[in-house]
Amino acid sequence: MFPTKAQRITEYDASLYSLQRAADRRGYAIDDDDLWKEMNQMVTDYQFGKVRHSPQFRNKFYALRRTLGKRMGY
Repeated sequence: MFPTKAQRITEYDASLYSLQRAADRRGYAIDDDDLWKEMNQMVTDYQFGKVRHSPQFRNKFYALRRTLGKRMGY
């Protein structure tokens, strides 16, 4: 069974929250990071129907997450 839009948004929100907690533990100013802003904007755009979910959307989100994690030292 495929996840619903609400389930996907919950998954992305959980991922963002996890990243934010990791940044807090490291003392990293994540709110000032352009990748962080882009990731949040992606989820917001999906939530409000400005973009559709696709494999490319998912891949880009998690690629940004990996890159941001590396910036923070993970």
